[in-house]
Parts: sequence; C-alpha cells; structure tokens
Amino acid sequence: MKTIDQLFQRINQLSTQQQTIQKKRLSNFRFDLTSKEMGAVIWNIAQLVAQQRNTPEYIIDDQNRKALNKLTYYLLGDERFGDGLHKGLFIRGPVGTGKTMLLEIVAEIFKLKRINLRIFNALEIASIMKSNDEAAKKRLLEGYIAIDDIGIEDVEYKVFGSTVRPIFDVISSRYATRRFTFITTNLTPTEIEARYGNRVRDRLREMTSQIVLNGESRRK
Repeated sequence: MKTIDQLFQRINQLSTQQQTIQKKRLSNFRFDLTSKEMGAVIWNIAQLVAQQRNTPEYIIDDQNRKALNKLTYYLLGDERFGDGLHKGLFIRGPVGTGKTMLLEIVAEIFKLKRINLRIFNALEIASIMKSNDEAAKKRLLEGYIAIDDIGIEDVEYKVFGSTVRPIFDVISSRYATRRFTFITTNLTPTEIEARYGNRVRDRLREMTSQIVLNGESRRK
C-alpha cells in the first residue's frame, strides 16, 4: 500500500506533467512577430472572414479596438495582455457586438499554425450531449474547441430519465484534462454563475481569460 507521502509525490508528478503539456500546447499558437505585424495579420484575416460571411469590410473602431489589441497581445504571448496568457479566451459582450466573428478570426489565425479550432454553437453542444453519438461526444473533449453563444441552450435536459447538463458536463471534462477552450457569450460572469452555478463560473475563470466587446449592435 502506498504511503501518504508517496501519494502526494504522485499527485505532484501528475500536476507537473499537466503543466508541461499545457505549456507545449500554449507555444503551438504563439507568433514571433511585432505587435504591428500581428495587428496586420488580424486585420487581413478579419477581411477574409468578412468575405466568407458575405458581409461588409471589417471595421476597427472604438467598440472593438481594445479587444483587438488584447487579442494581439494574446497571440504574441505578450505580457501586456495581463494575467492568463496560458488560458483560452472568454469573449463576452452585448448582442451583435462581433463576438462570433472575433472567434472566427481566431480560428482562421490558428490555421496559420496548423491548429484546428473547432467551433460549436451551444445548441449544437446540447444536441450532441443529448444524443447517443458517443464518438461525437468524445470529440468535444479533444483538441481545441470553442463554444459559441453559451446561454442560448437550456441548462439541462431529461434523456430517458437521466439529467444531461451539456455545458456543465463539457466544461467540467475539459477542465479536468486542461484542454484549451474558447467561449463566447452575452452573459456576464455573474449571470454565468446564476445560470450554471458557481462551479462552472470558477472553472471558466481558471480556464479562460476575458476579452470584452462593448457598444451597440452592429447588426442591421
């Protein structure tokens, strides 16, 4: 039987291994550019995404400039980003401020590093987690994923007498394996806690760093 000291030693070893894996994943999508060069990459990718969406040219203005600057520092691993460079992103703001588009810009930029950031709408997550598709459920726990617009789905569902909590379950599983996870939502952290509970709020705080998009809706 293992002693208490041996168990603590093994826990510390596992923690160190997870930190090493996390640092390796982190280095995968950092760019060795100046902030001006990175800003130019973001702007060009933004125009590409706008074309793909068949929408007008992407405009940088007072509503999104601060968020784009933070994204620049994040992709560079620049300490001007602040704490949380080792985390995914939690992009929040009112309806229509460009959260999903910013997420799509990140996904396109990741492709430059041959990283596939898979984007799932929260309703898609709910549909998968309610289904019998175990392979699809497993894929939600692997690699880099983004959950777009959490808060639009029901918090829980009854499936053959069992309770399924899609967002809670996916976040908890990815938290346990230290997977990079990206989120967009109209909800504030306080609203996240009220809807999903303090455990989800705390785990998202540990897993992600905030980028806030403010201002009026750009939708017309």
